[in-house]
Amino acid sequence: MRIRVKWLFCQIQILVSVVRFTVSEQVPHVHASQGQPGSSNINFLQISDIHLDLSATLLDLRTCSGIGSQWAALPSDVHCDTPLPVLRSALEAAAAHRPAFVLWTGDTAPRGAAVTRQDVLASLQAASDAFRELLPGVPVFPVLGNQDHVPASTDPGPPHNAWLTEAAATMWADWLSKDAQAVLKWNGFYDLQVSRGLRVIALNTEVCHVKNWYAFVDQVAADEMLAWLEMTLRRAQRDGQRCLIIGHIPPGLWTGCWADYSSRYQALVSMYSQVVIGQFFGHQHEGSFRLLRPEDAQQAAFAVTHVAPALSGGQGQAPSFRIFTLDSHAWRVSGLRQFTADVQEAAAGAGGTAARGQAEEDALQWVVGFEPEQQFQMPDLAAASFEQLWAAMRSNASLLAAYRHAECNGCQHVGAGQDDDSYLCGVAYVADKPYRDCIRKAEDELVQQYTSTEHTYVLSSLYPFKVVMSYFCHHMPNLHVSDCPNAGIPPPLPV
Repeated sequence: MRIRVKWLFCQIQILVSVVRFTVSEQVPHVHASQGQPGSSNINFLQISDIHLDLSATLLDLRTCSGIGSQWAALPSDVHCDTPLPVLRSALEAAAAHRPAFVLWTGDTAPRGAAVTRQDVLASLQAASDAFRELLPGVPVFPVLGNQDHVPASTDPGPPHNAWLTEAAATMWADWLSKDAQAVLKWNGFYDLQVSRGLRVIALNTEVCHVKNWYAFVDQVAADEMLAWLEMTLRRAQRDGQRCLIIGHIPPGLWTGCWADYSSRYQALVSMYSQVVIGQFFGHQHEGSFRLLRPEDAQQAAFAVTHVAPALSGGQGQAPSFRIFTLDSHAWRVSGLRQFTADVQEAAAGAGGTAARGQAEEDALQWVVGFEPEQQFQMPDLAAASFEQLWAAMRSNASLLAAYRHAECNGCQHVGAGQDDDSYLCGVAYVADKPYRDCIRKAEDELVQQYTSTEHTYVLSSLYPFKVVMSYFCHHMPNLHVSDCPNAGIPPPLPV
């Protein structure tokens, strides 16, 4: 009963924060001069999938991101996670472009079954400290990713995820308003003004994640967030604001967001297409995009979603971040530059750097590796231009391979005919039926493809056994509570 009362109180608090004028909300001072001097353009940074390994050094990357490494293991993890010097180097390089604000789109924690809550919080704190130190005074808009939960991709919702959401709200308190902190603590999402005419809406995409057991058994969290999103967009429209939507997992079943949610999300963005001027996600690790379409999927796309590659490397992919340019007069994203660093060269020289007493981050040199308007002669970054590019890639295998290779910074597992059908259908359609018609697969096949499982009819093949068992165990006769696995997640509330 106490939990239900607390839940109701917090939903009322969310509604109040959405429908009222939040006079106390502190609006960051963002000016065009923070981008390109003498113009209406402002730069902003998107950085995603940091996967910060505080035990790793730059030298460790020599065992991970080399050609043919195939996710060779670091001593501390099964993947190629990011040493702190790489993050610091990326932020120092980004600072040279005078970003007006930062979109930090989730998955900051290291990967691996042995990751603890303490590991997650330590990585979040270290990354937050690095942003403050190296981008002082720059507003940062963070979200949580699926790997930021323990177990990974398992978000049971409030109050059971409070260890993460409350800690994050505290770490990010100097970037968020009181209202934003309150909503983040309970729901994992929030919204906040960037400037007088611009608002960021930060989503909790675990509510749609295929690998999240609690999104599978209960859609209430997704329903609540979509209702909140609609109210927030309606308020922005009333106030003459434009919105940037950010999250971790992009819409569409291709990269693990349930089809029903993805269709409803697309419909909302369509309804407020004059308000939403940009969408930015991560999770996929390789860069890509999504075209959002009207209900009639044969009609032209009305919006594009940008999916940033990861700062963490692996399979030949170099660490990346993106600098976008926003025209604050026309309210459109007018530029995209993707920066990358040769970690192999840096790692090879890291020993000498250390011997000379220099910081490891000084060994990295960041260069533009992907700029679609320049490399692929796109007239602009509008949805129509991405649709023209997509149509051209469908009929030109060489163009498709070149584009995928460039946006992924050399991933070995993309391009050259590898998984091209999934890519072409996945970027073009996020709604359920058009995507399935394009890829010619049933939903259970697509879930198997995303989760790397052989079947979908055994729950423990999709979700951690302890999580599934902890959900059902308390309702099974003749079992004492001590017989139930302690996954740190209480049973569901009674209906």
